[in-house]
Amino acid sequence: MTDVLIVGAGPTGLTLGIDLRRSGVDVRLIERLPERVFASKGKGLQPRTLEVFDTLGIIDEVMAASSDYPVIRAYAGDRVVREQRMSELSAPTSEVPYPNLRMLPQWRTEDILAERFAALGGDIERGVALERLAQDESGVTAGLSTGETLRVAWLVGADGGHSTRPPAGGLRLRGGPPPPGRLPIAGPPARRPHRIWWHD
Repeated sequence: MTDVLIVGAGPTGLTLGIDLRRSGVDVRLIERLPERVFASKGKGLQPRTLEVFDTLGIIDEVMAASSDYPVIRAYAGDRVVREQRMSELSAPTSEVPYPNLRMLPQWRTEDILAERFAALGGDIERGVALERLAQDESGVTAGLSTGETLRVAWLVGADGGHSTRPPAGGLRLRGGPPPPGRLPIAGPPARRPHRIWWHD
């Protein structure tokens, strides 16, 4: 029996996979998407996240690949109405070793996490989805899209709001998809100010 099946190879699933692998736990990590996604998605790394990355052994790679979060510039029409940082830069202390928000696109964070997971003997099984599950007192039986039926002690859903896991387990998420009308735009380089427009 596999100890843990993690569903979803984003930052959450990979972080858990690393932590379990370094503790000697037998882990399988599946991801329904057959290929990686290079959209930026989340790009701000909080101080506590950086502390966790330090414990996972990837802080040097993260700090080298990231930058301080840039100044944000807000416009009303063509007029600059505000220019400020999300938070003021602070010096590290023993209590808060990584005090400043860092910017790193999610795909790059996932790269660094995936490299660490692989170094610990982990493998991301891409193009494999969870299709059904049944839980009992001793574990979970999971049916995968490959046709495999897997018996695991624990199943962890780390595949986000579009997960098939909650309905399969008789659970429902509140809320719904984001409102329509969101348009992809070409953003500024990471080391340039962000620009925000709004209309009356």
